[in-house]
Amino acid sequence: MAGWPFWITNLPIDLRFPWDRFTLSMMLGASLLFAGLLELVTRAQWQRAILLGLALALAAGMHFNIANEYRKAWNLQKTFFWQLTWRAPEIQPGTLLLTAQLPFTYYSDNSLSAPLNWVYAPDLKSTQMPYLVYSLESRLGNSLPDLLAEIPIQQPYRATEFTGNTSQALGIYFIPPGCVRVLDQQVDSKLPARLAPVNRFVPLSDLSRIDLAAHRRAVPPLSIFGSEPAHDGCYDFEKADLARQQGDWGQVAKIADHALKSKPRLYEANAPELVTYILGYAHTGQWKKAQVLTQEAMQINVQMKDMLCYNWRQIALHTQKDAGQQAAIAAVNSQLGCSP
Repeated sequence: MAGWPFWITNLPIDLRFPWDRFTLSMMLGASLLFAGLLELVTRAQWQRAILLGLALALAAGMHFNIANEYRKAWNLQKTFFWQLTWRAPEIQPGTLLLTAQLPFTYYSDNSLSAPLNWVYAPDLKSTQMPYLVYSLESRLGNSLPDLLAEIPIQQPYRATEFTGNTSQALGIYFIPPGCVRVLDQQVDSKLPARLAPVNRFVPLSDLSRIDLAAHRRAVPPLSIFGSEPAHDGCYDFEKADLARQQGDWGQVAKIADHALKSKPRLYEANAPELVTYILGYAHTGQWKKAQVLTQEAMQINVQMKDMLCYNWRQIALHTQKDAGQQAAIAAVNSQLGCSP
């Protein structure tokens, strides 16, 4: 059955999402066929009862698993939008969100654009949609011809339309258990090799699209997304990264102390988040903490070397030159094998 098309619409029938919905029309016929086969292959009533019971048990188990998968997917989407608002309290209209490797099975960039606008433009009454999500996997080479600056984007969306260009973009990625990352070319130019697709649009990510002077903070609609979740390690990271963007290094270091105090479990996916804390410690002269955290990041993910070396070169350029700075930079360069 997989891959077999409807001849008129040329839409495939498959057992995988999203094409499995076309099998709904076959439910009645499949049920009648199953009932007929049950009568044909069994003679005794008790045999039919056992086979029917097994079939019902398997069906109930399958539906339970599917419902649980959708529950987890919905919780993941809620997590995504809450973390995004913590990191970007307000985004300027006309912003294109570029992303790749999103962890959602049941949500495409197209279906994420609607809730994005509910979050950041709750009172929208215009047919001009102010925000759009574009995933590289589905858009690059189609409606997004290339990853260059000043490419116009005009995307119809039901009764609305988005108009913008690639120079008015924010790059984001989300790989749980890591947190939502809003990309900054000043920090993220050398992401680990696993994030190669993400690296392609880092130069287009313009953090000035985040309106730091806005008087309101975007909040996911409570009637849909529920109340704000407990402030966990990702809340700390998002707030620290926002403070880094604002140049409030004291606040970054303070949040880092709080976030790392509980000894959170770290994975390859969230090792790049430690760079924000490393920068906070370095810019406040806490060199020992910055060195220890650098070593930890490298131990968690060996692919972090280029990113760590790049950011320590930035530290050398943008922090006060003194004995502590020189000693820390020399030690890190030696440990990681960074070129001076």
